[in-house]
Amino acid sequence: MSSPQEAARAVADDAAVFVISVAAELAGMHAQTLRQYDRLGIKRIIDLESQVEALQARVHELLEDLEVAESRRIAAETTVQAMSATYRTDLVPQRRPSNALVVWRPRADR
Repeated sequence: MSSPQEAARAVADDAAVFVISVAAELAGMHAQTLRQYDRLGIKRIIDLESQVEALQARVHELLEDLEVAESRRIAAETTVQAMSATYRTDLVPQRRPSNALVVWRPRADR
């Protein structure tokens, strides 16, 4: 890790240098926030902010996909209900098991 003096030497001679309060104002943040960012490493914070933005965009995409899937589910459900209305209604599924015995014998007159 480099010392603050080495970091200052790495800055170009013609680069603008501001006191922390002016730099913070230009960045649209409080001076203490900028100091904290400096202590933590501004590059890391910027990387994390970019990652948060990317994740928020992904969440937005997934929510849109969910809306499309829900619309398709509703359309499919509506189609199935409409189709089932055309089926015979005289056949009803048996709801519980039965032990009933049915005996079938062919007619002799056939």
